Amino acid sequence: MTIRINTQNITLAPDVQAYIEEKINKVTHILEPLGAYVRITKNTHHRKGNVLSMEVELHVPKKIIKATVQNFSDIHAGVDLVREKLRKQISKYKARTKSSGTKRLNQ
Repeated sequence: MTIRINTQNITLAPDVQAYIEEKINKVTHILEPLGAYVRITKNTHHRKGNVLSMEVELHVPKKIIKATVQNFSDIHAGVDLVREKLRKQISKYKARTKSSGTKRLNQ
């Protein structure tokens, strides 16, 4: 699986990129998506200061699974939050695909 990491207004150290790839791979090992796209942005808000946001898209057959997190303090914390959201969405996706497969077999 290919993981593309795109950053805006921020540079990532190689160890942080490796951490992101490791965590995304751990979540997706049961699903085996076609690809993943990670977008990390850092914006400066006039009242809140630096605002970090992270969006992850997993490309699976006939669907794109998205998870977005904003206002986290550290990149590692943001990756962990996104990973939990992805895990929940992947389990829902797998449940739907399993249930739709059994309905087709019973008809």
